Amino acid sequence: MLPVKRGPAKARPQVIGYMLLFVAVATALVVQSQLGYVGGGLLIALAVFWLYRALAAYQQESVVWGKQVFLTSLLVVMGMVVALSVGSALI
Repeated sequence: MLPVKRGPAKARPQVIGYMLLFVAVATALVVQSQLGYVGGGLLIALAVFWLYRALAAYQQESVVWGKQVFLTSLLVVMGMVVALSVGSALI
């Protein structure tokens, strides 16, 4: 993640861009058969959920938005570990 030097107004689109990239990479893992459908589906669902939460709260104050995105990212990381474990166990 790049540091926030130019304020939240510049950082928010960057964060959304990283989330879109995360969705694309998760999808690519499934399409290229690097991850099974169950684990890949969980990973894609987590990525889309994270993006949805960030976009739904986009108009909130920057501190509130940042906290919500950060807390959701913690859930996504924990879920990602489960998804990758399940995906590798089913291959």
